[in-house]
Amino acid sequence: MIKQYVFRCDADEKNGLGHLIRSINLARVLIKNNNKIKCLFYGDYNVFAKNLLTKYSIPFVTNNKNVLKNSYLIIDNYYVTQDEIKEFKRIVKKLIKIDDFNDLNLIDFDLVVNLNLKAAYFLAQSAAKSMKGRGGSIIQISSQMAHVGGPDRAVYCATKHGVEGFNKAMAIELGPENIRVNSISPTFILTPMTEKTFSDPVKRLWINDKIKLPRVGMVEDIMGAVIYLASDASSLVTGTTILVDGGWTAD
Repeated sequence: MIKQYVFRCDADEKNGLGHLIRSINLARVLIKNNNKIKCLFYGDYNVFAKNLLTKYSIPFVTNNKNVLKNSYLIIDNYYVTQDEIKEFKRIVKKLIKIDDFNDLNLIDFDLVVNLNLKAAYFLAQSAAKSMKGRGGSIIQISSQMAHVGGPDRAVYCATKHGVEGFNKAMAIELGPENIRVNSISPTFILTPMTEKTFSDPVKRLWINDKIKLPRVGMVEDIMGAVIYLASDASSLVTGTTILVDGGWTAD
């Protein structure tokens, strides 16, 4: 029996593009690894988004709600049930295994590079085009791992170093257009995605030892840096990163 996964999201060149690209990457991996899985995108797509889906041979519909009735799992950009979240996490954990240097395979390598580097690059490119003639601020979420190394993170570190590299190059190219390009490099942030890392006693000890402040990072810790880089207070700041790492990179 073929299971159909529906990615329900709206996207155009200005809104929802990052989610669309991430979803396309996941859909391609699902299809490649299991011939009993069918992926379908459902949402409100303009010509730009439709061309993107067509480029990667991803089927989509825009006005046929009947497809939702026969779906094994609906991955919704706006709302999912707790059961759907659990199932989605199970799929992601099975497919996306960022392991040590010796065990990483080509599929996982491409998935991490496509998500962390390729998607970030072309999303910034699209944003820059919309800012021409009026200026703006492009903010990438990088990582402290763009400045150091860590166990089980060879490819992750490589992609984040890459983000820092193209941020500097983009800042030079886009400066004359009054478009600023910066990044934020957080430490480990406590989220559902990092639960596995934080629940590992050895890794938790490593994290606590490296962070100089007496707590780990929360999502709220990133907000101040985002507000600063998005505001006129940082109007002369470009081509750099703000480390929100609790002192991880201080030594």
